[in-house]
This record gives sequence, C-alpha cells and structure tokens, in this order.
Amino acid sequence: MTKFAVISDLHIGKSAKGADLIPGGAPLPPKPFLRQFEEFCETTGQSAEFLLIPGDLTDSATPEECELAISVIERISKALSVKNNRVITIPGNHDADWRIQKSGEHDLYFQLRYQPLINAKGCNPALCSDPYFNTIEFDDVAILAINSSSEDRHDSSPHNGALATGSIAKFRSATSTWKGDRRIKICVLHHHPIQYPEVAEYWTDYSILSNSADLMKYLTDFEFDFVVHGHKHKPCFAVHTELGAVMLPILCAGSFSKTLPTPYDANVANQFHMLEVDGRDTATGNIYGKIVSWAYCGAAGWKPSMNESHGIHHFTPFGKYKNRNIITNTIESILKKEAASKPHIKVEEICDMFDFLKYQPTDILKSVIEDVCLRNSFEIHGSRLDKAVILLK
Repeated sequence: MTKFAVISDLHIGKSAKGADLIPGGAPLPPKPFLRQFEEFCETTGQSAEFLLIPGDLTDSATPEECELAISVIERISKALSVKNNRVITIPGNHDADWRIQKSGEHDLYFQLRYQPLINAKGCNPALCSDPYFNTIEFDDVAILAINSSSEDRHDSSPHNGALATGSIAKFRSATSTWKGDRRIKICVLHHHPIQYPEVAEYWTDYSILSNSADLMKYLTDFEFDFVVHGHKHKPCFAVHTELGAVMLPILCAGSFSKTLPTPYDANVANQFHMLEVDGRDTATGNIYGKIVSWAYCGAAGWKPSMNESHGIHHFTPFGKYKNRNIITNTIESILKKEAASKPHIKVEEICDMFDFLKYQPTDILKSVIEDVCLRNSFEIHGSRLDKAVILLK
C-alpha cells in the first residue's frame, strides 16, 4: 500500500481557523488547531509516504504568512512521518502577493509576485515562473505539479484557473517516458478541472480551469492514475473518462484550515484526507484503493467525515469500476441467497464476498443497495455505509 496524505487551502493568515495559524494572532487557546491535529495523528496512528498540498498555503502571501505556512507544513509533515523531499506544495491563487503586482504596471512586478513564497522556500521555483510546472519522480511514484494560477492577476475577473500558453506540449515533452509507466502517476494542481454541484443552488462558479478539456485529454492519454486539487472548499470525489481511456479519479480536497462561511459551515467541514493505493488492476490498468477523510469538529477535534454534514464520506473506495447493472445483479443475488438463512447481514460482509465491491465509489454502492432493498422489502440501517446492516426478514 502507498499512502498520500492530502491537505489543501490552509489559508494561513487572517481567514485561518485557529489563532496559531495567523501571524501575530490572538493568544492561543489551551489546545490550538495545529496541536489538535498532531494529537489526532498520534492517537490514530496516521502516517504517509507523501504529503500533497494543492495550493492556497496562505491567505494573501505576505512574507509573514509564507514563513508561518512553511513552519505549519513542517509540523504537519512531521506528525505524519513524511520526509521533506516527499512534501509536494504548489501555489494557489492566494499565494501571489498582489501588493507587489499593484505597485507597478511593468511586467517585472508581475514576475515578483511569488517572491515571498520563494524566499520562504514554499515551493519549487519552477512553479513560480515559466514553465510553471515541475515533475517529481520516485521509484514507484511520478507526480506532475502544475501552477494553475500562473495567469491570474490582481485585477483578473473572474479569478479562474488557466494553463500558460504551450503548457500541454511542454507536459507531453517532460513526461514523454511516462506513457505505459506502471508507477503511480498523480497530477496535482490548484483549480478544479471539472465542475461540481454547488453548496447552494444560487452560487455560480466561474473559477474552473479554463482550458481543462485539454489537460484532461493529456492526462488520460498518458494514463495518469489520479488528480488531486484544491480551490473549492467543499470536498468532492469524481471519476473522469475519455472514450477508450482508463477511468481517472479526482479528489477535490476542500480546505484544511480556512474559516468556512455560511452556507458552507452548515454542511461542510475542514478536511484531512488519506489516499491509500492498494494496487493496480491488471485487467483494466486502474489503480484501486480508498480515500479516508476526516472532518474538523471544533473542540471535539478530528472525526470520521460524514457526507451529509461534512461534505464527503469517511471512506471513498475507487478503482475496480463496474457497470451499475453488474453491481445490482451481484448484490441482489447475494441478499436473496442470504435471506434464506439469515435475519440480517452487514454491508462489509457483502463486499468481502466479491473483491470488486470493495472498490466501488460509496455513493454508487449506497444507491444500488437502497434500490435492491426497496425492491425486495429489505431494510438498510446505519448512517455510514461501511457500518450499515441490512435486515433481511
């Protein structure tokens, strides 16, 4: 198993969740935000090989915020036992110091916008100037890190993501040997390459990566295994595919430590994710595993995330995708057979009978089970699918 810890949109600065995340902030409470996270890691045994941070390390990229952000990330990586060279950070739209951009019209001022982040050693300098991306390679993992905020300026409207001119050709050249590579290949960027449902219907989002179709075509052509991004503060999971290509799972990481506004705070929480890759399906080429998500619940600390109140399920399996009819027929056959001799069965028992069921996205599996139960007068009980029980009689 290979484990990738994911946090995004820390927004170190005035909009961060805790006083310990604000330079010169108020006196610290008895148990500051960061200490709560460290204790959570200690008590639950959290550890990972990699830490992915897809942007918005800071709120406004002042030198003080950048320096504090790096200090915070160092503590987080230490709590997760991640080595320094396996901490991957990229700039978000909040990580350019717009005060520098506003100080003059000359292009030099635009080029200097990332200087506070570079001085604090907040990311690879290649992400802060042409070509605005870099590749990080290990024996079993290859990562393409992209600065999707490179075209953003202080007076842009809207502040959408965009790839610099010629980026796709440069990606193809830099990763020319990656196609057919069996390493885990992950793309990390800040802006979302697909649209998601909004928290409220009246919200309209124009900040999607403007040339996302070109990026997704490249990623599927080169058989990338996963996309991780930030920017949107509501966490989400989706799967993208191009005709004839492998399925490409996408994690929108939400925000680790930004104070979330209304209406977000009613059904979204700050998030920490662990992306666990269990293996690669030899038949399809897809990697498979699960995302384990934890929500910050104030004084109660970090708790298993619940989709209804925090924005994403605690467990989100992925990788061994099947047609819905195959899943339905398999589960219905199991339940009818078990009903002849059992009064009830756990959902996890059903998944243990067929390996591919363990790796179906939670919402799909839940929907299928609910439909089968309704059709056969069975009852499903439990707020979390992995803990749910089905009454058969």
